[in-house]
Amino acid sequence: MTKNKELTILSFLICIITIFIGLTISCPIKVLGGSGGGDSSSSSPYIRLIDNFDVTDDDNLLGGINCEWGTALTRSYDETNDMGGTGYALKIDYDMTLDTSSDAVSDAVFPIGSSYKNFTSYDNLIFYIKGDPDNYNTGIKDSSDNKNVLAINDYIAGGIITNTYNKVAIPLADFTDVDMENVEFVYINFDLSSDLSNDTGTIYIDDIGTQEAVTSSSSSSSWSSSSSYSSSSSSSSGL
Repeated sequence: MTKNKELTILSFLICIITIFIGLTISCPIKVLGGSGGGDSSSSSPYIRLIDNFDVTDDDNLLGGINCEWGTALTRSYDETNDMGGTGYALKIDYDMTLDTSSDAVSDAVFPIGSSYKNFTSYDNLIFYIKGDPDNYNTGIKDSSDNKNVLAINDYIAGGIITNTYNKVAIPLADFTDVDMENVEFVYINFDLSSDLSNDTGTIYIDDIGTQEAVTSSSSSSSWSSSSSYSSSSSSSSGL
């Protein structure tokens, strides 16, 4: 009788373990979207990552090869300052004294592959940033060479970059005159001639991508849009 009872309990435990394993396999934590890019989660709002920098090469998740324009920037991949603690962040050191051109402008560029140029299904450009506080910009350029550059401080909580990661969320509609069906580059802009206060510095970028609209049902998400929006822009760019 005791032996039969033990077998019954063992069978029950095996059944429970089997059910648990089945649920785990059917509920993935992270999905690489079939349409390209990285899906930050399976829940709303959907995030299409351009790059999370978790692999130490310049190939991004949307078919482009990250690079820099100008002579003032040095890019590297930094494990210590990764936002999630499981990969790397993009570290950008700049020394504008190395740029001998008249305008002293350099850009960290994230090219978009031919299959992913249409941004019209998304509402915001998002990324996380920390580092030396200064007046950095971000821009989008289309395939017809139309571009717009916006001040990052206008879209970050508190209005200034700090030594801890803060989210930047910029409505794509604010990049006026850019064809969002044919995006060529997204870029971080360093402009000593009109914006930067310091010749040298370092910033870290992580999880750059595009985000669908935040609805009332998803407003509690950690990816919710920043409340610090502005439509101010700058015309300067090294691209």
